[in-house]
Amino acid sequence: MNYKKFFALILSAAMAISVVGCNSNKKVDTPKNSISDKTDSSTILSDESDINESRINEAVTEAATTYNSVPENISASLDTTSSEDVDTDISLDNKPYTVENNGNYFLHVGDYIYYRIASKTSLNKNALWGEFLTSVNFYEEEYKDESSEIWRLNLSTNESEKIADDFGYGPLFSDGTYIYLNEHDGLNSYVTRIALDGTCEKTISQGQIEGLDAKSGLLAISYYEKETNNSVLSLYNGTELINEDKSNQSLIYSGITSDGAFYMICDYSINRAFIFQLAPDTEDPICLGTLQDFETGYPNMEQFWPTDDGIYFVVSELEGTMLMVSNVWIYKASSYSRDDITDIEIPAEYSNNDEAPIVPVLYTDENGSLQFSLTPPNTPLLGSFEEGGDLMLAYEKDEYTSIIDNYRLEPEEFPNTDYEYRYIQQAIEYIDENIFLIVALAHRDSEYDVGWRESYSIDSMEYIRIDSDTKKDTILKQINY
Repeated sequence: MNYKKFFALILSAAMAISVVGCNSNKKVDTPKNSISDKTDSSTILSDESDINESRINEAVTEAATTYNSVPENISASLDTTSSEDVDTDISLDNKPYTVENNGNYFLHVGDYIYYRIASKTSLNKNALWGEFLTSVNFYEEEYKDESSEIWRLNLSTNESEKIADDFGYGPLFSDGTYIYLNEHDGLNSYVTRIALDGTCEKTISQGQIEGLDAKSGLLAISYYEKETNNSVLSLYNGTELINEDKSNQSLIYSGITSDGAFYMICDYSINRAFIFQLAPDTEDPICLGTLQDFETGYPNMEQFWPTDDGIYFVVSELEGTMLMVSNVWIYKASSYSRDDITDIEIPAEYSNNDEAPIVPVLYTDENGSLQFSLTPPNTPLLGSFEEGGDLMLAYEKDEYTSIIDNYRLEPEEFPNTDYEYRYIQQAIEYIDENIFLIVALAHRDSEYDVGWRESYSIDSMEYIRIDSDTKKDTILKQINY
């Protein structure tokens, strides 16, 4: 989790809703407008995993139960679920599909890539640094004038199709049986799920998704509890909410495994942070250990990396309005092991220095060994647009290779010459020899600058797929704002 995630929890302090019935279907509001089409293709292979067969059967035979009260503004659009409303895309041998790239903008499930096309009214027209995907237009009246759309790309047929409308935001998640989405009704955030073909939409909880473990189906959901002024972290097992921590105001989500959710709790009165585990089979959260005191800044979870021999946490300290990294630590802990966290020595080439502390990235190599890097293998990079926008990929650790030189040059001529136009990368992800990219065309709008932070106004958004072997790029969708 990067620093944006930390401040997302602060933003959620404006959100407070009630929990929704577990067996209710939410009808999709009919949008006033629909997004214009411009679609195409791709090519990858998929396979299936043999994990948790019982989750499929539970999804089919789930009993009608109610977990709590339903907010009026949501319950008005809910219907009861029929036992026949099951996902037509579930594999015939009752096994969930393999999931790759969970918690990102492009989600690989089985033979499909799932992604959301943001509507013209769901994003703020102006955003600092042009970071439009994380600047959601929640509280404006026009937010629900037009729904966003969930699309999927069939990797066997190279065809794309729209499967659902939603009023969602952020990354997509899956357990191999369902797609889980963060949505917003203009007042409150809540979590919904849809079948892999987009049917059977169901509202399952208040709050927003922090993470999902595809192996166990455990889902971590956070929300702000107005009565206690606390950030609450909950565990959802696919059928019901099974555990939660309401104990602290400063909770920073870290990651999730089949053993539960892991997070930092910060006590700013003593400049100290702690790592906790919220397990599915223990009533109280487990304190795995105390971290080194932070000095003058704010602790931030840079990376959560579970391995067979323990869980690694890369923690930084951020300072100032620019959130500059001032310290970096790496810790190792084991699930259910109280007060047993240990410091990990950072190799000299990745250690702190007086000028600019380095934040190493952990990964596990083909032999199962933990490795330190600045850039792990299979990391894509789109170079500076001012310098030609080379599209690159790190085939090896810390070594980039150009895939397409001068892939995207800065725009030169536009009808309105009063503006300074530029391309701004929104997301770049690598899935099975394909690079998926979201790029915005925007222009400077100094009226909305905040101090030294520059504001940009969006003109269009492109959703792109590039085959790293053939170097062919395909525009999956283009939206003009």
